[in-house]
Amino acid sequence: MDDDLSQWAMELPIDYKVPDKNTTKLILREAFRDEFEQLDLSCVLDRKKMGMPAAIATLDHVIKQKVQQSITDNELTAHPLGSILGSKLNLLLYDLFEHIFFKGWNHNDVPPPKDSLLRRVWPE
Repeated sequence: MDDDLSQWAMELPIDYKVPDKNTTKLILREAFRDEFEQLDLSCVLDRKKMGMPAAIATLDHVIKQKVQQSITDNELTAHPLGSILGSKLNLLLYDLFEHIFFKGWNHNDVPPPKDSLLRRVWPE
């Protein structure tokens, strides 16, 4: 992390970060609230703090469900690397990699490219 940003974060009043026993990382949650709500992931913002494996498992379920609905089995098997990738989620991640590193998509652009698998998962 950038030294100036780290210093700034350390100097913030504790109430900005932990206003009560049940709320942690408040300023971080609020800073990204709009983005998480756009992705239909606001459940992540408002839940109690979880250990990393439990937090990933919760988010993983939501994402896997969207991916399963958005990518067909045939698309996975028909893809030249489908047997190597082995899952729809891996196909989505490969597609994302390909659009960023080979097709020049700036991942800060919203929404994703029309021809990307990510566009199907992305909320309107």
